[in-house]
Amino acid sequence: MMRSGMLRYARYQAGDFLLQKASVPAVLALFIGGMTVYMASRGFMPLDWSTDMGAANARTVLKQALDIFFPLAAFLAVNSISSGDRQHGHVRFLFSKPVAVPAYYLQTWLVYGGMLVALGGAFTLLLQLFTTSLPIAGAMEAAALTWMLVGGLGFLFSTLTRMDGAILILAWMLSSVLRSAAAMRPESPLPEWLLPIVKVLPPADRLDAARTALYAGHSAGSGSVLHVVGYGLACLVLGTLILRRRSLIT
Repeated sequence: MMRSGMLRYARYQAGDFLLQKASVPAVLALFIGGMTVYMASRGFMPLDWSTDMGAANARTVLKQALDIFFPLAAFLAVNSISSGDRQHGHVRFLFSKPVAVPAYYLQTWLVYGGMLVALGGAFTLLLQLFTTSLPIAGAMEAAALTWMLVGGLGFLFSTLTRMDGAILILAWMLSSVLRSAAAMRPESPLPEWLLPIVKVLPPADRLDAARTALYAGHSAGSGSVLHVVGYGLACLVLGTLILRRRSLIT
């Protein structure tokens, strides 16, 4: 009975993602991708998408659009995924029936992630209709990796504080800057004592590298994939354990 009651929430969770979380990022991605394809196809020297140059340009358009859509949609979706209900008192309504708290938010997380992957595949298919063959499966894998890391980290922060959105953005920016600096060769400008701390920050650089390879139709490195998935999964598990123990009323 509890399981069937949980599943009834799924359609509302999917609708919430489509209308409130992903709508603005989707419009931005469609506008950028659509305008780029239109100008390339209708310009003074129209691009032939069937050529090697055309295929390379189509993959560039895909990367530009999805590099905006995936992170932005993921940040918006995971922001306040559980903290918002606590802050606004929605928990009294949501859990007035026998619904397990961790299971409800895990289902929300899974529905949001599944919708992000599906939309990534749909966008790539749509772009392919107007250009040339594109790595649809690769784009969907890039969406899954983005959600695993951004969604897992955001899920954890949301169980801890109502400032989860700001902390997630700050952690992401800090990770991107410090990890890029740590990877500089021949010598990183960061002090030695900071390098071990950088290693435990979210692997934003690994995610970017994996997505770039997938958009180009290549396989993502197993090391990058394992790092991203392992980090995101660890955050998700830790967040779930916290939800089992913490008070719903803040």
